Amino acid sequence: MDSLPAQLVDGIRQAIEACGAELVHLPPYSLEINRIERLFAKPEALLRKTGARTVSALRAAIGALLKNFEPDERVSYLPPTGYGST
Repeated sequence: MDSLPAQLVDGIRQAIEACGAELVHLPPYSLEINRIERLFAKPEALLRKTGARTVSALRAAIGALLKNFEPDERVSYLPPTGYGST
């Protein structure tokens, strides 16, 4: 479990343990160890620079910024996350 308020209400621990499960808390979230965050950091920064503020402008900007990524760079982020392999 993480620290989502809905998971911290009274009775959650008891309900989990009543099913025979063990309550395990997740470690604190870290951007540094999350490869998906690193994957999206570059396009997010590039997208912000475009200043696009409409849906059509965002679509065009996203399409244009994809050329900033080499195929090897794109796929290198995925295997450690379980989303694919090279």
